[in-house]
Amino acid sequence: MFGYINVNREKLKPEDAGMYQSYYCGLCQVLKDEFGRKGQILLNYDMTFLIVLLTGLYELEDKETEFICPLHPARKRLARCNEATSYAAAMNVLLSAKNFEDDWKDNHSVAKKALLQIFKKDYERISIKYPRQALAIEGYLRRLAQAEKMNEPNVDAVAGLTGEMLGEIFAWKKEDIWAEELRCLGFYMGKFIYLMDAYEDIEKDRKNKCYNVLKLMQKETEQDFETFSSLMLTSMISECAKSFERLPILLHAEICRNILYSGVWTRYEYLRMKKKAKEEKKSRSIAKMDAEKAEKAEKAARAKNEKDKKKEKIQKSSKVKKNQKEKKNETVNNEAVDHKLVNNETAETETAEYEAADNQAVNMEAARTEAAEYEAVNNEAVITVETAGHEAAKTGTAGHEAAKTGTAGYELVNNDAAKTETAEYEAADNSAAKTKTAGHKE
Repeated sequence: MFGYINVNREKLKPEDAGMYQSYYCGLCQVLKDEFGRKGQILLNYDMTFLIVLLTGLYELEDKETEFICPLHPARKRLARCNEATSYAAAMNVLLSAKNFEDDWKDNHSVAKKALLQIFKKDYERISIKYPRQALAIEGYLRRLAQAEKMNEPNVDAVAGLTGEMLGEIFAWKKEDIWAEELRCLGFYMGKFIYLMDAYEDIEKDRKNKCYNVLKLMQKETEQDFETFSSLMLTSMISECAKSFERLPILLHAEICRNILYSGVWTRYEYLRMKKKAKEEKKSRSIAKMDAEKAEKAEKAARAKNEKDKKKEKIQKSSKVKKNQKEKKNETVNNEAVDHKLVNNETAETETAEYEAADNQAVNMEAARTEAAEYEAVNNEAVITVETAGHEAAKTGTAGHEAAKTGTAGYELVNNDAAKTETAEYEAADNSAAKTKTAGHKE
């Protein structure tokens, strides 16, 4: 709940800024005086607004004191305190203690449980002094827990619980004439604070699957969520401003107006800027991812084109090699056919040569046989002639002449036969040599 009701120092006059700071320091000093050093850890600007509002409305008398702040020791600080300061400090402890209890139940925070134990006695003491406010806080937390358990979708009903509780705290004096208007101002301020808290935690609650009344609304009207949230918050602060303007406040009125018309929006604007920066970062991240995807796709396309070109080149090369191989095979086949034809022709030639050689051999054999037959005949003739010669010798000179005649005839026959045989051998050798020479040339 804390951190949403702040002042816009940029638009605040210097004297008003000093006045606001002195009330803030006064709250710090009262927390220390009434609750010890531990009380100072609860200091916040939200309760400072309540001090300024009640001081201006009731025109309370301030007590001014100077002190040295441990956080700012360079010079002395001015603290303003009054009855409203003590009341705001007590309400601060009540709200903080219940905040610690709520965090312990929801998130099981050990640190918050320890803080709850530290402020337990202070809470009990304040509850006795301000029972109406303590009961309002306890009842608020009980009804809020029930609404969250039922997953209540009604934004106005859930935010109204915080408004009712804060209205009781703003109504300082129950029977006072201004109590009802202060309760109304606190009611709309409480609703504004609840909606701001829900707006800030919506992403966290969605992630952690926790209840958030705006989460249900965003799911239904996601596109108009920001517009609708802004209108709701503006409406709540508008009602707060109306209630304030109806109050007869003159003292510190400019400080209160600064908070209501400008200060409460500083947190909202900060959240909007933070959300916008996150969305821009997300958009840049998405754009970067898209660019990387496009670059990867382009690289993949280039790689595919190069691969296709390489594949096409390989196919062309394979086709050329295949054609070359086919041509080479065709050439080899043609050469084989030509060689086969040559071999066939050579074989035919050799066959013819062998046949011619066989014929020549047969002829030579026939010639030898014929020569042998001639020799045999001649031998028989010689034998016959010699026999006749011997017989003629026996008869004298006639026989001697006959022998001569027989010898001459024998020599003549032998010479003719030898010449004939030699001529036949030469003819056969010449024919064979010519045939072989012709075969080699072919």
